[in-house]
Amino acid sequence: MIKYFPLYFSLLSSLNLIGQIKISEFKPQQASAPEIVEKKSTNDCGMSINYQNFTYTTVSIGNQCWMRENLRNTSYSDGTPITKGQEIETWIMGTEGKWCDYEEDKNPVVEEYGKLYNWYVVNNPKNICPTGWHVPSDEEWNDLVFYLGGEFLAGDILKTHAPDWNGRNLAGFNALPGGFRSNLGGFKYKTLYGFWWTKTEASNVYAWCRNMPGFENTVIRNNYFKKTGFSIRCLKDSKNL
Repeated sequence: MIKYFPLYFSLLSSLNLIGQIKISEFKPQQASAPEIVEKKSTNDCGMSINYQNFTYTTVSIGNQCWMRENLRNTSYSDGTPITKGQEIETWIMGTEGKWCDYEEDKNPVVEEYGKLYNWYVVNNPKNICPTGWHVPSDEEWNDLVFYLGGEFLAGDILKTHAPDWNGRNLAGFNALPGGFRSNLGGFKYKTLYGFWWTKTEASNVYAWCRNMPGFENTVIRNNYFKKTGFSIRCLKDSKNL
């Protein structure tokens, strides 16, 4: 059973109710990262996947197989198009699944950071991930974080190294600071923070996510408005491992 630490929730940042994010002032103490033991996979984890004209690499971490890049597709797995919500008026209206680019970024940047999606994309039964893959649950993200030493250490192990982004990428997860789009339509924190949806609902209005701040080793668990735009990572179905 996964254990949570009450102190963690009292120190880390929280959502303010107008869709903005407060930067955490908490600085975790330095500690040694756990040794990452490379797991020899008996399946095809570690191989590349071609999905909707994009190539994704994969990595085995513990008993999980993750994509190493954020999603970039604009259709569900069955080919059904996802609504583009680049314009603010489109983004903030309704409860259908939508995607956008961070401030209409050019293709090379989208290729690196991926697209941003609201949670209604995650919740659509047509599945944004390829067949045999899914958007991870809150519990599955917890499994990843705790395997890598817990909330106060895992960020360093999951993040790549870049300006304002202090990761060492020891697990090969290749997390990047793609920023987010608020439920009100504004873009924030690219190159400073990375945000990823889980498929787990928190309430009628909120859903659970993870974010990783620059120059901290933490992986922060929080819930945000479902209309917020975050990155998405796919996890391989356990029955296919």
